[in-house]
Parts: sequence; C-alpha cells; structure tokens
Amino acid sequence: MSAEGRGMSAESPTGAFEAYADQLIHAGFLMFRLRSGRGIDQKLRGMPVVLRELIVAGGELSPGQLAKRMGVSDARVANILRSLEERGLVTRTGATKDKRRVVVTITDTGRVAADKIRDEGIEMVADFLKELGEEDARDLVRVVNRVIEVMEDRRREGRQVLMGPDAQGE
Repeated sequence: MSAEGRGMSAESPTGAFEAYADQLIHAGFLMFRLRSGRGIDQKLRGMPVVLRELIVAGGELSPGQLAKRMGVSDARVANILRSLEERGLVTRTGATKDKRRVVVTITDTGRVAADKIRDEGIEMVADFLKELGEEDARDLVRVVNRVIEVMEDRRREGRQVLMGPDAQGE
C-alpha cells in the first residue's frame, strides 16, 4: 500500500519528507519479509561480519571492540568467536602487555574464508543489480553512499542516527 493509501501524501500537513519516510519504512518492511531463505540469512549472521571487521582493523581486535563495532552483545560475540575458533578461522590469546585482556586474531584460513564469503556476496549482489539495470544500480549505490555520509555527519554531531530503543546508545 502506498503512503497515499495509508492517508499520507506530499500535500498532507506532514509534508513530503514524512511521506517519503513512511514509504521507505514500508519498503524496508517488505524487503525484510521478501529476503532469501534461512540458508543465506545464516551465512550472513555474525561470523562473516567478525572476519571482515578483523580484516578492516588490520587483523586483530578485542572481543569488546568487536561487539561495539558490530552493535551486538558481548555474549553474542563470544558465541561467534567460539564457532570461528573451532573452525580455525580466528585465535584468542592474552594481550602482550595485559594478559587479562583477550586479543582476537584472524588466521590465514580465516582470511581465505572471508575472501570467499566476500566474493560470493559480490556475485549475489551483482546479479541483483543486473536486474535493476545499470542506471538504477548506479543510482542506488550513489544514494546509499549519500545516506552513509548523512549518518556519519549526524553521528559526528551527536545527533540520532538510528531509530528504536538502541538508538541513544550508539
């Protein structure tokens, strides 16, 4: 149902941006419902994100740093790290200066796995973008990058970036 169908229009007292926001929130809801099956969802949960964060950080982070970067609980990170360590994708060791502090390091096997997951993700997204067509794909990338700029500006300014109960604790 369009924003107009829910009683909103660009001419309504709420204005055009509120109507766009309503349409975008509704589209996000529909995209969530239409997402792929459980197999892909599981693949995108946790482990690949930890591996990517470790690579971006230069190979090692503390569990707390990972939790903060990912926006998840320490307990969730601990579970992910246990799975990754069992697979030989990361190691956990005591920090050199403070043995009470744990350092998570990506292994060579972890780097290979992360690269494979990234390549599969690129292929999947590229197939989707091909269906959008070159112009729409280019516009989508441009708009998403612009959204990231606005979010970074808002965070730098101390303004709310996300909505919901966790928004204030970013």
